[in-house]
Amino acid sequence: MSIDLDDRFDQGDEGGRDQPDVRRVEFHLEAVGDTGLATRRPTAYTLHVVRDKAPEFTAIGPFKPTESRIERAPVALVPFEAKVSDDYGITKVSIDVFTGDGDEQPTDQVVLFEHSGPGAPPVEFEARHTFDLELMERVETNRVGTRRRPLEDGDVVRFRVLATDNRKVERLGLEPQTREIGLYRISIISKGKVLEQTDKDLSVLKNLILEMRNREIRLRDATADLFTKLAAASAGELRKEGLELQSEQTDRITRAAEGIAVSLREVNDRFTVNNIESERPSHLVEMLPLIDAVAKDLSPAVAGRLDEMARGEAPEPRREAARQAIDGESQVIDHLDQLLALLTKWENYYEVVQEARRLRELQDTINRLTRERFQD
Repeated sequence: MSIDLDDRFDQGDEGGRDQPDVRRVEFHLEAVGDTGLATRRPTAYTLHVVRDKAPEFTAIGPFKPTESRIERAPVALVPFEAKVSDDYGITKVSIDVFTGDGDEQPTDQVVLFEHSGPGAPPVEFEARHTFDLELMERVETNRVGTRRRPLEDGDVVRFRVLATDNRKVERLGLEPQTREIGLYRISIISKGKVLEQTDKDLSVLKNLILEMRNREIRLRDATADLFTKLAAASAGELRKEGLELQSEQTDRITRAAEGIAVSLREVNDRFTVNNIESERPSHLVEMLPLIDAVAKDLSPAVAGRLDEMARGEAPEPRREAARQAIDGESQVIDHLDQLLALLTKWENYYEVVQEARRLRELQDTINRLTRERFQD
């Protein structure tokens, strides 16, 4: 005896997406003898049938979980990766790429994996592909025909990823299941816009650093004022004022420096992900160790000395902790001054880049007008 589970249960997505993934088959086995007597209690059996699911995707990079669009320069290398899994096996993983006007017919297809030969297909696969934007082309179609050109500012590369499993039951007309994710978008921006965004970000950071510097100067003045009162003030007063200074050093200086360090790394990474590291001025890299020193070493050390000054019992250890705190605050201010000097270098660099761009655009205009004049 055999039970055809495919015929009874495995209708895939055609049978409805809301059907349960696990179903039950119950049957009873009853034995009947030659005399016609049967077993008093037939044996009950239960089969749990697990439905064949379509492939699943996880860990889509470089996109964040809620992100489907990124911006890149036309010379960037964009690494894509995704984890694909299936309950019984994966037979094909591919990418449909669209650089034309529509999303119906892909302009290119990249096959990342295709199972062939003996052996079971894998149930997991790590899909990896690098989009070399400099080698990709925009496809333009009009009444005259179709032409391809290099990607430029304003173009969009769209793509979706498809994975196919190994389900195929010919007698039931069941074909392999394919699941797709996307469309993902890579918006092309010019190098000039990358620099423009960098300038905007650094302008915001400059204002934050100026605010940090002014606040640290006030903290140093307050620490020096408290230092002069160590002999006369009561332990309770010193403790209260010292802990207030320590709290402000931690919350307003250390935390702010940590945030600025993250932002500066994002600014530097922008040149890396857009494959224009050669155009990144060295002073952007020089900013990182300065802000790291403030966030990780100098400012926490100042907060520690302020805490020692506030909680200390003997006068001399308190005075020494206050002196060290004032020295540390001066070092923080010095590092912030160095950061501001480097930001001024960036402003000068960006001004030169802007002027060079204006001259280049002017030269292009002159060349175009000259060609038109001679053509006439």
